[in-house]
Amino acid sequence: MDEIVKFVLPNPDTGSMLALSDVEPPTALIPGIAYRTATTLFCGQAKAGKSTLLRDLLQRIHSCHTSYQTVKSVVPHGNVRAANVLIISEEAGWAWAEFAEGLPGNAKEKDWLRVIHRGHGRISPGGREELRPWVDAVIERVKVHDIDIVILDPVTRILALESENENSEVLRALMEVERIATEGNCSVIMVHHSSKSGATARGAGAWEQQPDIILTLRALTEKEEVQNEDAVPKERIRVMEGRGRFPGIVDRAVLHMDEDRRYHYLEGAIMSGRTTADFDGERILQLMLKNPAMEYRAGDLSAVLDMDIQRFRRAMRSLCERNRVEKHGATKNATYTLAEEA
Repeated sequence: MDEIVKFVLPNPDTGSMLALSDVEPPTALIPGIAYRTATTLFCGQAKAGKSTLLRDLLQRIHSCHTSYQTVKSVVPHGNVRAANVLIISEEAGWAWAEFAEGLPGNAKEKDWLRVIHRGHGRISPGGREELRPWVDAVIERVKVHDIDIVILDPVTRILALESENENSEVLRALMEVERIATEGNCSVIMVHHSSKSGATARGAGAWEQQPDIILTLRALTEKEEVQNEDAVPKERIRVMEGRGRFPGIVDRAVLHMDEDRRYHYLEGAIMSGRTTADFDGERILQLMLKNPAMEYRAGDLSAVLDMDIQRFRRAMRSLCERNRVEKHGATKNATYTLAEEA
């Protein structure tokens, strides 16, 4: 006979307790990118420069540890904080040794960085039954080493997901990752691939629902152009787009990667060729393609995508005009289905 387990919920906070609370919002370790007790999903297409951008951020964190100067982030209007970082990576140890060697200063000044790589052997859970104890082990490391930021790269392999397309599988894993952030009082950055459009995370819809911050990094499309004073070559430009629960998240930042593989924000750059409605439309299509035969309601789609309803309707109007999506009924109670060629 199965044992019956009683689940006890904590006492809820009352309105007066909340009103008188002096709890501060989570600390921005890297403004717009990493916040204490929060999870970030960082997506990009293959060869878009995700690893290069992360190494750039690590170099900036190192500068915080070795100098008394303010160190700017890659996104505008934000400075990086000195932080202890734990990386769990599929990369080989020699690659990380090369990176650490390239950081200026003596060896001891680099101990803010700790890396668990594939050279250590078994670094990820063997299956779903091992995920929870694996997360417990990560939390233990976070507390022992006073870690501020944990990076899982790539998240699907580090968490040993059987399918990145299965909502229940992804949701269960992401809820465990949240424990690292909350119980470890740190930020967790999960590196993942994006869809072909570069606008959304690849796989199940849960990737878009659960994280506190979603960032995408992509190259310019053939139709896009960027006007900037420095006349930066198109192939060196990347677009980072973000959304989430914190006001410091930048909707869109145009970045330039220099010859030293360092990123710079292109102040005043003007993008042309695609509108916000075009990008939003790609996100809507990617979600609808997960269940192509389904009939969708506007409120359901906009809620899953965390998109303002008016912004959603502009994007949907564009999709309907281009015969990518078919609308059924009046706007207030309309439903939408994919057109046959979508």
